[in-house]
Amino acid sequence: DMEQEKPVEVIMLAEGHKVGDTLADEPRDVGLGKQSNNAQCSNDSSNRPVALYMPNILCYFRIIFSFSGFHYSMKQKPIMALHVWTAAAVLDLIDGPAARTLHQCSQLGILLDVIADNILRTVIWISSIIQSTTYGDTTSS
Repeated sequence: DMEQEKPVEVIMLAEGHKVGDTLADEPRDVGLGKQSNNAQCSNDSSNRPVALYMPNILCYFRIIFSFSGFHYSMKQKPIMALHVWTAAAVLDLIDGPAARTLHQCSQLGILLDVIADNILRTVIWISSIIQSTTYGDTTSS
């Protein structure tokens, strides 16, 4: 008889964890509006509210830029819409590293980031659909 090989499990450990850690060792969810216990984001030394953390403010601008781009798209200013949406995407690249660098990670920030991503993506899709159904194929005569 040939012995079947048993699959080998590969276990990846997060930084700061060791073999034998259990779920009970995991940090608890701190809820919205409170600072995360993430090791990369120790403590923000200022006493500012979580809603006013700089990365969260960047997310607010991303949401505003998403709708502004939609406005420009509906006003037949596609280049301006593209610039505003690009600015929102650039802010998306900045907010995560800013949160870690400034030690301003929070559950609210994580939620805002996801919401801002989804708003931008949805607004661009809706704008594209409206523009394509309104103006259709302009290449045929």
